[in-house]
Amino acid sequence: NVAGRGDAAAQLYFAAARLLPFFEREAAPHAPALHALLSSLAADIDASRRDLLASRAGVSSLSAKNSADALAHLHKAVADAPNALERDWERFLLVTAAAHRRQWDRARLAAAEIEDEETRRNARRALAMQQVLDISRAYEDDKGARSDDGERAADFVRAADVPPEVRAAGLAQAAEVAARRKHKARASELLVEAASHAEQSERASGRRATAFALLTLSAARLEDPRAWDSLQALVSAANEEDDLAFAALSFDYTFNHLGRSVPFSVPTAPQLDLGAVFAATARIDPARTLAEARALEDELVRANMLFAAARAALEKTGKADARAAP
Repeated sequence: NVAGRGDAAAQLYFAAARLLPFFEREAAPHAPALHALLSSLAADIDASRRDLLASRAGVSSLSAKNSADALAHLHKAVADAPNALERDWERFLLVTAAAHRRQWDRARLAAAEIEDEETRRNARRALAMQQVLDISRAYEDDKGARSDDGERAADFVRAADVPPEVRAAGLAQAAEVAARRKHKARASELLVEAASHAEQSERASGRRATAFALLTLSAARLEDPRAWDSLQALVSAANEEDDLAFAALSFDYTFNHLGRSVPFSVPTAPQLDLGAVFAATARIDPARTLAEARALEDELVRANMLFAAARAALEKTGKADARAAP
């Protein structure tokens, strides 16, 4: 029954969320699969219950109390490396791990110490991608806020050495920063600029779909009419995908060094999935969102998006009715 499925999904969601930080630290190649599982399970769990599970599943520390920091083992690997090439490899792993934890200074320092030029460039690019996709968070504190924060955020994104899809997502976040600083017209302009970069992303790739998903989410949060253009582009990108597993979205890359590779995925938040996008636009215009969802060619993805949109619309209607009740 539906309740039974929901309980089972909640239990598995809690366990997966609890384990995710450890996978990211000790078994990074398997972390994307766990992210995808979380995204899939999220559709079967009520939003409020999901938020509660996520908060309770949080791990305050990945190491024992009173131990050294979580990156100590990576620093040791650098120190123990037998030669310069191996040290560069271990430093690259240290950069990506520090970037995922938003330890920017440590990531920059480790990248600067890499001797091989290509490896150093890849490390700095991985760091830049993480910073660009974290730009909204960097300006979320109203203390010390400046009127030009949106433009400052956009300038940082433009200057970063990142692929076009990541630049698009960063500019969409910069638009949200501008809107928070009461520059709505500038926010709209930044969304247009973001869309131009999203269009440059590789076709038939999950990265293109992810770019338009993030752009749609930002536009929906701002209630900007460009959300619908982005949603249409997202549907087109999703239809070009051979396998959009679990309807999960992320920017997935592989960096190589001496025949070895390490996966790097951003953003790392498990809640980024197609369902969240269609739910966001459904809260603005359910009928238009359902029409776009019906254009999805994959039967399972289409059914899930129709369900996500319908549920979000019903939740909004229920809340509105509750507020209107005497």
